[in-house]
Amino acid sequence: MPYVKKHTTLVLFFLVILSISVLTITIIHYQRSLTELNDLITEKQELANSLSIEVNKLNSEVNNLNRILNLKEKREENLSGQYTSLKVEKEEIKEEKAYLELDLNQTRAELEDAKDQIDELQDDLINIREDYDDLNQTYYIVLDDVEDICNKASALNISECGDYT
Repeated sequence: MPYVKKHTTLVLFFLVILSISVLTITIIHYQRSLTELNDLITEKQELANSLSIEVNKLNSEVNNLNRILNLKEKREENLSGQYTSLKVEKEEIKEEKAYLELDLNQTRAELEDAKDQIDELQDDLINIREDYDDLNQTYYIVLDDVEDICNKASALNISECGDYT
């Protein structure tokens, strides 16, 4: 009989050691996962910030182009209204008007391109923010899992868990 008790005690001892090892490996795995998740969140935040800065720059360029466009349109109106009496002056105005219209079309095309770029960057920013929200949600789920593991570990008096937040 003592052999059976000794054998049972050894088996239970090895099972306890195995449980502690599995728990330790799981905690280390979750800690690494949280570290990777934090790094990924930080990277997405930096990307979102850089895209936000770029969108602000493009908005400023659009405002500048609008101002230039308004100035050129006013200039065109003033020139077309001032020189109508003489034939020579009329021809000069027509040439100037053609030049300004060409420039206006180019400026509008640039403005349209800038607006398209802003729309694309805003879509990218929305996608990044959605990715960020998803990562944050996953992060909090993993934190809850770690807290559950730590609670179970402390309930079993196996080990102490650190602060993973």
